[in-house]
Amino acid sequence: MLRILYLEDDPDDLELARLALKRDGLHCEVHGVASREEFSRAMEGDPPDVILSDGSVPGFDGFDALAMARRRMPEVPFILVSGAVTPELDQRSRRGGAVGCVPKDELARLAPSIRLAVSAARASKKSG
Repeated sequence: MLRILYLEDDPDDLELARLALKRDGLHCEVHGVASREEFSRAMEGDPPDVILSDGSVPGFDGFDALAMARRRMPEVPFILVSGAVTPELDQRSRRGGAVGCVPKDELARLAPSIRLAVSAARASKKSG
């Protein structure tokens, strides 16, 4: 079972993502956090298999979360899940170390993105 850490302040969006992953048959446990403090505490435990982050939560954004994740868990794939994905946002997130972005209105892309990211991370760990 994949363990997913998801920074998302909207409980409805969190549930929609969980439903999309279930619908796609991804066997996972999604641990939702809604603030910088919760995200930081979650980063103190065992690393998840993948980190998802909303583009913006009050007082904290996906790029802050990305920077924190790269410092604390650089081996864990990070995917930005945002309401407004543009080519510029995707490029900026990749430059920061994310493996990609998924628009919230295209959650059918989330499970394939997670599978690809986790597979690549595991292959990298085996070869490294």
